[in-house]
Amino acid sequence: FVTLGFYHDQMFRAVFKALEDAPSMPGDTLCQLYEIHLALKAFRDDYGKYELEDAAVQSLKAHYRKQRGG
Repeated sequence: FVTLGFYHDQMFRAVFKALEDAPSMPGDTLCQLYEIHLALKAFRDDYGKYELEDAAVQSLKAHYRKQRGG
């Protein structure tokens, strides 16, 4: 999303808010969410305003490593 120049602040905020309320998600969705988090953290200075909480990031990271072996 970042590489392609596709960035819409309100959309990302809405997605992250919706994911907080979701009871469960497919494994690939969690991996992609972690990738999006990393890209936004690396390339968007304003991402800190609505960045995922550390506990959520650590959980996504552990899941990502388990699924993708990173």
